[in-house]
Amino acid sequence: MNAYLTCFFEHCDGIIALNRSVVEGLPSFARHAPLFAIPNGRDLQRLRACRVRPTDETTRNLCFIGYLAKRKNQLYLLRMLTSLPGNYRLWLIGKSRVPRYERKLCKYAWRHGLTNVEFLGYVDFARIPSFLEQTHVLVSASVLEVQSLVVIEALASGIPVVGLANETVDELIDDAFGRRLPKETTPAEFARLGSEDLQFVQVGI
Repeated sequence: MNAYLTCFFEHCDGIIALNRSVVEGLPSFARHAPLFAIPNGRDLQRLRACRVRPTDETTRNLCFIGYLAKRKNQLYLLRMLTSLPGNYRLWLIGKSRVPRYERKLCKYAWRHGLTNVEFLGYVDFARIPSFLEQTHVLVSASVLEVQSLVVIEALASGIPVVGLANETVDELIDDAFGRRLPKETTPAEFARLGSEDLQFVQVGI
């Protein structure tokens, strides 16, 4: 793979990196093309208009948006949910790339009596702002994210993000915008830090 990428880069006139992790990783390859750090473009105007949920509501809506896949680590989020009181509910928005993994998630939810999780499947992007307006915290346990557009969109909507460390969370999330947790954080600790310690604040970019 290294030999292939080195050959590929040598024939490029320019290289665009989406985030800091890519910029830091590319110098290990022999290349002559200039490197430009340019994040994904996103129309944030509609998201900035989202209303932020009041912080004193009894029900707490947690939301994950993205494919249901092992890399996205939704099983971790279900385990986290078992450590939260019943007034927390979790929306999993996104279709499954591997039906077997989705069945595993549904089976886990059923076995643990998680009636406060909803598998909403695919949702058209035009409807995403309406879900973000009802969300208190966007949660992410993804083990790898080159650049998560969902995290960017949540921040633009004024929603705090609580996530395990990955390429996007490390670059965009700190205590001013949510909480960045080490990868080794247990689901129970994720639940505690995300519910008790986090001061829900209105944010925006």
